[in-house]
Amino acid sequence: MGLTVIFVVYFQASLIDNESQGACPMSQQGFMLCYILAQEKNCDFKVFTVSQVNPPADFLQKNVSRIFPWVEGQSGKDTSGRDIAGIRPESADSVDDFFESINTDCPHLIRPKNLKNHILGKIDGISTVSSRLQNLFSNLH
Repeated sequence: MGLTVIFVVYFQASLIDNESQGACPMSQQGFMLCYILAQEKNCDFKVFTVSQVNPPADFLQKNVSRIFPWVEGQSGKDTSGRDIAGIRPESADSVDDFFESINTDCPHLIRPKNLKNHILGKIDGISTVSSRLQNLFSNLH
């Protein structure tokens, strides 16, 4: 049986219109995770997109670490019976921990702690290599 967990999740807005969901891979993954958990009846959530150019003052006050996706627990209990109301993870790892703590029925959705062999680790590796190549080529000119 699923949990009755309610939370608000904030994603980076597109730089094109500052309203629709942007191209942040972590925000996209977070949205899909929330969506699947909601389908499995683990939670209900409300989505807000936040402009990177002009974020609302109340968002900046709450999300001091400026991470995306950012979550704020509203009501319900996690799998350990702890109240999630007012929970505001302050790092990407603690956002992952929050999602794990409300995930009762979908163990395959838990992100691995070691991204070395996970697709997200490979994406991180590609972007690192890409930036190194850019630096190398810019130094040649």
